[in-house]
Amino acid sequence: MSMHEKWTLDIGARPVNAESVHFRVWAPYADSVALCLHGREGKPLSMQPRERGYFETTVTGIRAGARYTYLLNGEKERPDPASRFQPDGVHRPSAVVDPTTFQWTDQSWAGLSHKDLIIYELHTGTFTKE
Repeated sequence: MSMHEKWTLDIGARPVNAESVHFRVWAPYADSVALCLHGREGKPLSMQPRERGYFETTVTGIRAGARYTYLLNGEKERPDPASRFQPDGVHRPSAVVDPTTFQWTDQSWAGLSHKDLIIYELHTGTFTKE
């Protein structure tokens, strides 16, 4: 990856543009996964199965701030395990975040000097069962 390429996490909710979001989740033991958009009328949206246990879909008409959960096998509704934001706690709906809108304010931070670091090495030993 070059210095100028933008890295994005390929799972979770990822805004594609101002009006659409791509959702991708790893659920290898699920037969089906649907996307539940909270605060929006309608049935859960089926997600397409992909290789290696992934499911994905792209939804138009939503943006950062939208709340969502995944419905596994039509029974268990769960938050996104790769969520960027859980505004109401870990068991409640996830929220879409657009990381490109964050205004960084720490450009002048130079980090810590090596002389100010503390490094600790611990050897746990060996355990043998008699």
